[in-house]
Formats: sequence, structure tokens, C-alpha cells
Amino acid sequence: MREDVDYFANRLEEFQKSLQAIPEVEQHPKTTLEVINRRNREIYWAQLLRYFLDPSEPHGFEGEVLDEVFKLISGHDQSVELEYQTPADVEVKTEVNGSQGNRIDLLVYIPDEWALCVELKTTSSERRAQTSEYYRDPEIPPSDIPTDSVWYIYISKGSDKNAISDAFINVSWREIVEIIDQVQLSIQGGATERGTAQLREFRDTIANEINMSDQEYTQRQREKMELYVKYYDEIQQAKEAFDNIHEREKNRWAERLIKDFKPDRWTEEWNCEQSNKGFIYKDGWRLDEDKSPVDNRSDAVYRLEFQHFLTTPRRFAEGDLWFRVYTSRHGVSEAYRQTVKELLNTEYYDQFAEAREKHGIEHVRGVKKHAEKHYYFDVEQGPEEAYKELSKAFDEFVELAPILTQVHEQAVEQATSR
Repeated sequence: MREDVDYFANRLEEFQKSLQAIPEVEQHPKTTLEVINRRNREIYWAQLLRYFLDPSEPHGFEGEVLDEVFKLISGHDQSVELEYQTPADVEVKTEVNGSQGNRIDLLVYIPDEWALCVELKTTSSERRAQTSEYYRDPEIPPSDIPTDSVWYIYISKGSDKNAISDAFINVSWREIVEIIDQVQLSIQGGATERGTAQLREFRDTIANEINMSDQEYTQRQREKMELYVKYYDEIQQAKEAFDNIHEREKNRWAERLIKDFKPDRWTEEWNCEQSNKGFIYKDGWRLDEDKSPVDNRSDAVYRLEFQHFLTTPRRFAEGDLWFRVYTSRHGVSEAYRQTVKELLNTEYYDQFAEAREKHGIEHVRGVKKHAEKHYYFDVEQGPEEAYKELSKAFDEFVELAPILTQVHEQAVEQATSR
């Protein structure tokens, strides 16, 4: 058995070392958009990008393209926090209307959570102060998205065609091509044959329009694809092993945390929600409209929670455990949410800061997020390392609980007295 594992590891190491080669150059055929002379029409590019970003579409990539775009944007601006618990939570729309004739090309969002507003340019430049108008438009995105969870992206050919508004994060089409390359050469195996062909064709359309040569295309793709085929069995085995472990831990994290990695400061007043949402809450932090304690999250009109993102595949694979203090918008009194934010930013700010700074927990002045910290673990050592960090995260954040409980109780009283 040990010999099999060593052979498997050596094969993957060979794959990693061989991924640098330069292939021969070869002319490839025109894409469909080139044939019908529509390759530079923004509306078609927006529709195609929407299709591949939408996890619900039948391309078979699920959230792979979406995750790569999120990583790209976060690389440009580390303040961007685009998270989802399941790909089905994310909605993607094109041609979303604002006010005064404004219309954003692409909207990626989770209702009541966050939004990514995307403006695309292929050959044309920004008209007048288009991006500034979009940023000021109160109807872009829809008003149910918290203002501190909205980000703006401008995709164009390059640095000479950046957005006029500083609120927009500038991304190049060349970077989008590189994302597609990464997805096509990733270890994911669920994509359909047609979906793969469609994504490759979209990639070629972009590359041709931004004058990426055929040599660049073949240098990036041909030999890597040969390596992918050569090591396909090993890659799929690795992916299957990761998926199995992640799926298992995602569904039993609450049980394992308490049974096998119980935090030192855990008491009977704390609860883990039996779901893959990553919620931990204290008795009394979930109250219905009569201010009675409830465990069912959907029944809680007033609720404050800890939340971790160990259950999301991307963070699990990267060894990144994100832990936060959270007040959801879904079904929760807006008066309560606003009061929690106000109290933590004013009356309780100094007390909260003293408790936070002891463990390097960052303050977030939002309506839904109030404090957060990233913990890191060695993925190669197995999921046990992740649970150790989760236990550590709870023991640090629990020191915020007395203050949070006071804020929670005061916010409930103020919200119900209005």
C-alpha cells in the first residue's frame, strides 16, 4: 500500500515539474463568432461569460469558472469577499437596468448578501463617465444588496483602457483567458464535452480579438493538455480523494468539532447548527418575534452568530479557515441589524476593540459582518489540522461573546420598542 502511495505521489510530482514546456505552433480554425462576424460584440461576450459563470447552467463546470474569477478579483483587491456555501446560491444576469438609462453588462450576486457589477469592453472605450454614473446609480445593483458588499469590475483589453471611476477594479481580457486556461487544465472532471468545447471556443474568440497569437495559444495549451492526458488517472484519483474527504467533513463538521476537537472554552450554552452553513451560536442569540429562544434559524427574527467557511471547497483546498461574527439579512429585523452595527461602532467600540485585538481579530463596520479573522492550516496534513484551527478560532472568538450578548440584547429591546 505504501508503495502505491509513493508511486502516485511521484507521478503527480512528475506532472508538476513537466508543466513548463513550449509546444509547436499550429493554426487553429475560426470560432463561431468569427464566422458570423460577431466576435467583438459585447452583448455576445457578456452572454457567454454569464453562461460559464452561472453554476446552474449545463456546462458541467459548476462553480469552477466562478471560483477562478473570484480569486482573480481578490488578487486585485484583497478587500473583496465573495463567498457562497453552495454554487446554487449564486445568481448571474446580463443587461441589468439601473436608473436614467444606465445598464450594467453583468450582475453576479447572492440576494441580500453581495453583488459583483461587471462592465465589459471589447473594442470600444468607456463613453463619457459611464462607470462613474453606474457607481452613483442607486439602482445598480438592486437595493436589497448591502452597500458594503458591492464591488465593481471593469473588463477591457488592458491598462490603456481602464475605467474612469476609481471604484471599479480593472481586469484585462488576457487575465480572463488565463482563467479559462486554468479551468481547462484543472483537476475537475465533471465538465461536459460540449461545455468544454464551448469554453475553449470562447477563449479563442477573446484571444483572437486581443491579438494573442497562435504561438501564445499553443505555448500555453498544447503540451499542458498532453501532460493532462498523460497523468489523467492520477489527477482524477487525487481529485476524487479530495472531493470525498471534503464532502464527508462538510456534512459532519459539527459532530467532529464537539466530539474529537472540542474547544477548551466550549460550554453547554453553545450550539452548532447541523448543516453545512458553518453556524455556531449561543443560547439566546436566536430569538423569534416574541423574543423566545429558538434553534431553527428560519424562525429567528433576531439572531447573532459565529460562522466559519471550512465547508467551502476552495477555502478547504487552500487551507484558509475564515471565521466571523455575522448577522444575516434573511428574515432578520432590519432595525435590529442596524442597531447591532451602531452599538459595536460607538457605545461598545472600545470594549469590543480590546477583546478583538488580543487575538488579532479585525473589526468590520458592516451591517452583516462585525468581526473576522483568517486562520491557516496545512492541507497536506489532513482535515484534522483544519479542526484544530476551527477549535482555536472558537476559543478566540468566544472572548467576544459577553460584549456581543450585551449588544444583542440591547438591539432586541430597541428594535421591539420602536
